[in-house]
Amino acid sequence: GVTDRLTIITENEDGVWAVLWDPSFRVPNLSPIEVPEDAILAGLQASFDRSGQFVAISGCPSGGCFALVGTPTDISPESQFASSHFVWHASEVGRVAWTQLLDDATVVLTATTNPVTGELEDVREALRLEGLLELHRFDSAGFIVRNDYARAFDHDGKLVWEVEGVWPASATDSTVIAVTPDFEWITVDRTTGELIEDDRVAGTPETSAFWVSTTEDTDLIVRIAGDPDDGRFSMTTVGAGMRAPRIKSFDEPLYPIRFTRNGRYFVFHNPGSTELVFVNWWNGAEHTVPLPDGHTLLDFHLG
Repeated sequence: GVTDRLTIITENEDGVWAVLWDPSFRVPNLSPIEVPEDAILAGLQASFDRSGQFVAISGCPSGGCFALVGTPTDISPESQFASSHFVWHASEVGRVAWTQLLDDATVVLTATTNPVTGELEDVREALRLEGLLELHRFDSAGFIVRNDYARAFDHDGKLVWEVEGVWPASATDSTVIAVTPDFEWITVDRTTGELIEDDRVAGTPETSAFWVSTTEDTDLIVRIAGDPDDGRFSMTTVGAGMRAPRIKSFDEPLYPIRFTRNGRYFVFHNPGSTELVFVNWWNGAEHTVPLPDGHTLLDFHLG
């Protein structure tokens, strides 16, 4: 049922792997990815850029934090930088931003990945801010960073807006979905920082699990409510162009990951196995893709 090529980054006790699963393959192809040996099974993170052409892998072993950038089957040591946190640009292929702590400030650096050599080019300092901050989003408007505030800066480092006490969870070019310290989900205008009244997002997880995410390029919003631990929950997908919400119920304990880049599927992980479950939110069809035995998911790209 899943007809596009699926690339998955996994790890097991033997290392980190790029798993390539094309519809024409009888079995997936596995390619090893070289990372520092003491980083294996020590909290590695991975993330594909929007095209799926590049992937970044980061970790913080005993020797200090690092990140590596390259294609899934060819990550060059020359692409390494010292950071525990990075984000890809929301629309530009191979464009990446990351943070480094320097004295009492957080520096945000940006670079572009060379598609031929895999090396980082045009490395520059984009922001320098006091205190410890995390980088949440890098897009055509600039940056969103977070600590006790969610703050948006343009590419020249000018503060555009700030919202106290919210934690950005998902964003598009027009909106930011955030959660407050009281676990209330809210919608913030990406351009102005103003609160948007949005019944599609409003809610709290006081009596049940409640989780919200968006697609990257469209206005689709998914709400997952219920109790995934005992297997009873539902997924509600809404969008401005839809006449009615699309609702899908589940009777097994699945944990949400995110939409695929094209917005066609919402992907869950089955914690009782190594399966990824691709759910077509429009018709409710489920497509199961098993990871190799003993492998743990770091990230995936479909397309």
